Amino acid sequence: IYTQEQTIEDVTRKTEIDLSKQQTGTYVVVIESETVRKTFKIIRE
Repeated sequence: IYTQEQTIEDVTRKTEIDLSKQQTGTYVVVIESETVRKTFKIIRE
């Protein structure tokens, strides 16, 4: 299991997650703020 936590303070609300060194597989990314919670499934082949 891989866990990474990031705090973003930039008003553009953009970030990048580098999965290039991670194994192939399915990853679940959860983006959470004071008002929003979004979940994304990423499949790395």
